[in-house]
Amino acid sequence: MREVWKSSLPARAVPAPILRAALPGSGVCHHDTCETRGDPLTGHIVTALLGPIRICSIKAAPHIKQRLHPLDCYTAAPFIKIVFQRRGVAYLQQGDRRTIIDDGRWSVYDASRPYAVQNVEELQQFAILIPRDIKSPEIELGINLVPESSMPLGGMSRVLFSTAVAALEAADGMDEAMRESLGHSVLELAKLALVDQLGGASRISMRETFREKVKRYVLHNLADNELSVASIADALQCSKRYLHKGFAQSGETLSQFIWSVRLEKARRDLSSDRLANRSITEIAFNWGFINSAHFSRRFHERYGISPRTYRRLTMEPGCAAYDDEVAVVQRTRSG
Repeated sequence: MREVWKSSLPARAVPAPILRAALPGSGVCHHDTCETRGDPLTGHIVTALLGPIRICSIKAAPHIKQRLHPLDCYTAAPFIKIVFQRRGVAYLQQGDRRTIIDDGRWSVYDASRPYAVQNVEELQQFAILIPRDIKSPEIELGINLVPESSMPLGGMSRVLFSTAVAALEAADGMDEAMRESLGHSVLELAKLALVDQLGGASRISMRETFREKVKRYVLHNLADNELSVASIADALQCSKRYLHKGFAQSGETLSQFIWSVRLEKARRDLSSDRLANRSITEIAFNWGFINSAHFSRRFHERYGISPRTYRRLTMEPGCAAYDDEVAVVQRTRSG
């Protein structure tokens, strides 16, 4: 029976006890209650600790009036939550979003933000908790583009669900290293499930989103002379091949983008009155160039003029060469 949300929902979360393993080294923990305001919620949660992620099996009695609060581990280490409905109907509210998750469907939401779940009958769910700080354009895009309505179980989401169920059942007999490896495998399947669900149009948006993320990282690390495709891939936890694919349709490679931005930052500083007391070499080093000869060669290739001449023309517009080369300088400024 479908019912509307029956009460306004509290705006703040109250932490509940931290999940802990039932036995040292087992990697599986049990939790019998979830803290709520008002009437207690009767339920049981079994959680497998799999390296970077958590997998939970949740059973709960009907609970209509009060909010189900995130556990303390959700708020101390924020999670994205992928939820598969196995029995009953869950009513999820988060901000203006209201989602009905029926038996055999799934959804995803940010469990680090205030939310509420109501169920009018006995509920069984299966959840995958992914730390908010994991660097993943697929997960970020999934949160941003997920439809308000729940999604049918099929394709990669069915593969993800089956694998996660099996992982929870097998986790107690694994050592920590194996559990961590399994967790990374489930995480990759979760990314594929989100890509599969969001469809072809989202793949374009995903590439664009990822490319912007890489660009932001480059801009924040330009001064590091060891900045490279390899170091970026390591920082963003992706392969170099994935980085190259992200820039495949941008008109320039990632390496070209890095040097282009460095040159433009250096060009800007060379024409700055505020930095007139800094040497050309110092400015070049400040933007990640490792020697002045390399910088001069790159600068001339890009702007058709040497750094020294460019600085002289911009800082001393009355010099003899100015009239002949001012067009070049104007082009560099407008470009």
